[in-house]
Amino acid sequence: MHREQRRPATARNDIWSMDFVADELTDGRRFRTLTVLDLFTRQCLDIAVGVATAGAIGRAHAQAPSAR
Repeated sequence: MHREQRRPATARNDIWSMDFVADELTDGRRFRTLTVLDLFTRQCLDIAVGVATAGAIGRAHAQAPSAR
């Protein structure tokens, strides 16, 4: 399969990446994290951690620009 080459970020706030990670605590409770990165500066714009991530993407998008 051929994938199209991604263009590199050329300025701050040009391209962001988001990643969900799920894991489990020693007592069996599950949690998820959402990280948002600026690919040009490599700065972490937001980290949301919780047992439910409903709305986490919207909150991360809304809060990240105001934190910069």
